[in-house]
Amino acid sequence: MAILAKAKTFFHLLTHPGLLFYKLHSSIHLPPRLKRARDAIVRVSGDSAAQMRIIDVGCGLGELSEAARELGIKYAGIEVSEESLASCQKRYGQGGQVTFLLGSAEELPLQAESTDLVILNGVAHHLDDEQLRSFYQSITSARGLIILDHDKQMRRGSFLTFMQRLIQQMDKGKHVRELALFDEVLGHHFVSEERFTIKIAGFPLWPYFCRTYLF
Repeated sequence: MAILAKAKTFFHLLTHPGLLFYKLHSSIHLPPRLKRARDAIVRVSGDSAAQMRIIDVGCGLGELSEAARELGIKYAGIEVSEESLASCQKRYGQGGQVTFLLGSAEELPLQAESTDLVILNGVAHHLDDEQLRSFYQSITSARGLIILDHDKQMRRGSFLTFMQRLIQQMDKGKHVRELALFDEVLGHHFVSEERFTIKIAGFPLWPYFCRTYLF
C-alpha cells in the first residue's frame, strides 16, 4: 500500500508541473527549516502536546503535518493555492488530527485559540509591514507564533554575499527584513531565536532564522 501511495503522489506531481518544481526546490531548503520548526514546537509544547493545535499558515505541500502527527499534536494547514491544497489532502488525508483549509495570512479560515501555535514558515517575506502587523493582531489569542524566514544579514566581503543576495532577489517575496524590524512591526519581543544557513551542494548560501514569540 505504501508503494502504491508513493506512486500516486509521483504521478500527481508529474501531471502538475508547478507542484513538481516546488517539490524539487523544496527538497533543498525545506528539510533544515522543518527540523528547526519541529524543535521549536517541541520546546513550546512541553507536556501539553495533546491539548495543542498547530496552525501552519502557507503550508505548501503540508510536510509539517508529519511532525505534528508524530508529536501527537493536531494540525491545521492553511494554503492559498487550491492545487497545493488538493495535493495536501490527497497525500495526508483530511479530517481527524490533520485538516487542510483554503486561506491565507490575510484571510484566515479559522479563529486562533489559546491552545494554538501558529507557524509562518517562509511566508513573512511575502507580507508587507501592514499585512504582517494585521496578521499578528488576528492571532494574539493563540499561545504563540513561530516565524522561519530569510535572514537579511549577509556574509560581508565574500562571493557568498553575491549568491545570498541573488537567492533573495529571485524569491517572489519582496519583504525580507532585518531581524530587529520583526519586533518593531509586531510590537512584541521574541523569546527564542536560532539562526542557521541552508546549504546548497555543500555551500552555505541561504541565511535563515527561526524565532518563537509567546503571547
